[in-house]
Amino acid sequence: MQDSITEVVVGLQMNNHKNVLKLLGCCLETPAPTLVFKFAENGCLSDHIYEKEEELSWKSRLRIAIEVADAISYLHTGTSRPIIHRNIKPSNIFLDKHFGAKLTEFGYSVSIPPGETYVETLALGTLGYLDPVYLETSKCTVKSDVFSFALVLFEILDHSDDDDDDYTYGAAGIWRYFTVQILKEGNDYEQKMACAELARRCMARNPEERPTMVEVAYELRRIQKGITKLFPTPLTFDY
Repeated sequence: MQDSITEVVVGLQMNNHKNVLKLLGCCLETPAPTLVFKFAENGCLSDHIYEKEEELSWKSRLRIAIEVADAISYLHTGTSRPIIHRNIKPSNIFLDKHFGAKLTEFGYSVSIPPGETYVETLALGTLGYLDPVYLETSKCTVKSDVFSFALVLFEILDHSDDDDDDYTYGAAGIWRYFTVQILKEGNDYEQKMACAELARRCMARNPEERPTMVEVAYELRRIQKGITKLFPTPLTFDY
């Protein structure tokens, strides 16, 4: 019940953003509240990463990454209090008929109280996408969403149909997999490498060293325009 209430409250605040799945209404005549959303014709992003036979082009994948970054940026900066999503993953990103990205599932979202920079709360979300600092300290910040987005960006970059993929999502593990399996010279190599460096920066061990989502969206647009200067070798990256 509480998740549904939070979904409605946050969803209504986000409803005008073009990269959020539009909440149309809520039915209270059922045992549990039933939320009604605008139909997303192309399902969720995870389907297109792992199940669809027709692969999304790199141009489409990069645009989707930018649109998701825009939605999270608005969540962090577009309301009176920053809101932390806490459950960013490909299955919570839907695609409309034009393959436009639509962020959804705000049931775990929390807002940061005035004058504070974090919320101390039981770690909720999906294991594998949760910020390890949040797991260790119970302190959730907007940089926790930045970490989760980095993992989604790696999945968008990977976009592999290799049945032998066997890696766990951790900062070192996913980077090792990516560099071995994906970074091969070819079309869009420089853009992909720049995105990988950006994702790695988003996973810095110290949350203060991670960029904000506004900065992430800006950098992705630079990469989209062909500005692919890489970040310097990051940061504390020891887990």
